[in-house]
Amino acid sequence: LQNDINDSGLELTFVDEVYDDSGTLLQTAELKRGGQALAVTDANKWEYLCRLADFRLQEVTRKKADAFLEGFYTLIPDQHIGMFDEAEIQLLISGLSTFDIKELEESCRFSGGYGPQDKIVKWFFALMKTLTPAEVAQVLQFVTGSPQLPAVGFKGLDP
Repeated sequence: LQNDINDSGLELTFVDEVYDDSGTLLQTAELKRGGQALAVTDANKWEYLCRLADFRLQEVTRKKADAFLEGFYTLIPDQHIGMFDEAEIQLLISGLSTFDIKELEESCRFSGGYGPQDKIVKWFFALMKTLTPAEVAQVLQFVTGSPQLPAVGFKGLDP
């Protein structure tokens, strides 16, 4: 905003273009009525930036935001969303980020002739107890495909 727009060599008007991921032009939108013919000058560059930001942050993302909300509200109806705070919503969406290895031991179902008393199983849990939370998340990612636990913890996993 401190630089003179006339020295920039840009020939901006009150128009923005929307492209898809491949670079194909999808839409040309006037940011203001008659915007195609209205040049951006030093006198109106603040208005241009405000309108551009508004368009890009609200209009361009509206379809994606609406699609997200439609899916989100199928999980948690909008009339019930007020009962949750932001931490609880994050827990519902992302799952737990802390890990209780004792709970993991108690939630395990063994097969292939292995059980909780086998030496290799005991070694595994002894090793898991020495890992940092980030390392446990990596093990969880490898085993389940997600570095997060369901909101109910390890017992919510169903291999």
